[in-house]
Amino acid sequence: MSAKHNRGSRRGWIWLVFLPFVLAALETIGALLITDRLLPPMAAFIVEAIVFSGTVVAMFLFAAPLWGKVEVHGEGLLVRFGLVGSIRVPIESILGAAPYMAPAMTPLQLGAGFDGESRQLSLVRSTTSESVIVRLGIPSSGRVQLFKPVMATSLVVTTSGAIAFADDINAHVRAAEERAV
Repeated sequence: MSAKHNRGSRRGWIWLVFLPFVLAALETIGALLITDRLLPPMAAFIVEAIVFSGTVVAMFLFAAPLWGKVEVHGEGLLVRFGLVGSIRVPIESILGAAPYMAPAMTPLQLGAGFDGESRQLSLVRSTTSESVIVRLGIPSSGRVQLFKPVMATSLVVTTSGAIAFADDINAHVRAAEERAV
């Protein structure tokens, strides 16, 4: 049995991507106009291709969290935050899950983050969405910042329904414990 959960509102990431996209488009247009006037045609084409390719790659990286996913199934929990971060947690490693309200002194921040001291991985698509904390008995490996490996003992994920998401995780954990007995 597998259940996919909504990661919450996309509004934060859409606005985060929109401004750099507009600036990148203006940069590309500016580079195109300048290189066409100052360089020979072949050199201008090469410069324009490099600037355009870099812009497309940057926009892809910025927008990647928009198509992330959260999936709970009998084998565990999978959270993908585009290219920004991800973690796969075996069901045996999960102690439990509960709705989470970040402390006022350390509010949730948009994006993927890892606190090395508490070993908490946060994958936040929207700071206005509900969040869930998943406590792990056995540290699980994840990644942030494209390729940086981390070992997390807890995970904070935003979702559109914190109670339903936490209940789903806890039900899978109980089912795995019953199968083990």
